[in-house]
Amino acid sequence: MSYRDYVFSLLGAAEGAPAPNWKAALESLPGRGMGINPQPGEVQLPNAPHHGVTVMIDAGGNARGRIWLPSDVPVMHEGNAWFTHEIQVIADGPEPGSFVWAWIDKGGAPVRPFDAATAPPPAPAVPPSAPPVPPAPALDVDAVLIVFNEILTERFRELDERLAALGAIAARPWPEYSLTLPRVLGGATVTLRPK
Repeated sequence: MSYRDYVFSLLGAAEGAPAPNWKAALESLPGRGMGINPQPGEVQLPNAPHHGVTVMIDAGGNARGRIWLPSDVPVMHEGNAWFTHEIQVIADGPEPGSFVWAWIDKGGAPVRPFDAATAPPPAPAVPPSAPPVPPAPALDVDAVLIVFNEILTERFRELDERLAALGAIAARPWPEYSLTLPRVLGGATVTLRPK
């Protein structure tokens, strides 16, 4: 088995096959134990889940169509040591807007040889017939701003009340306080008087 065979078996897909559900398939991998977005200097150990293969997921939780294969030897980029080799796993399909599963080498560090004995077998694949995830409904920005404004108005009202209460406390006359220091500190008495 190779990394290519492993990844396509994990995805329940074949190279060149239509990939209408590519985002859902790739986004399911972290939930099945696959690491995401390795950092500079981070090495995937040989016994890491999924043989050290990681997936590219953006800050919004969206798959980016790429995976990283592990390496034991870094490639330096802008002063950072990267122990990864990038593979694009989707490509444009024959119809406009369609995608197919692919294996496009984007380069990087030398790939660690695949060892089937270093990791458990792949988790069950995402069914190839899984429907694409529907897009999120459009956000009504005006309604959000109205609610946000109401929340802020209420918070500022509460803050004004608290500040007024603190002002009333601060306006009270302060009593005189005396404090006698311990003998080891000289035993002096300190008196605090309000202005």
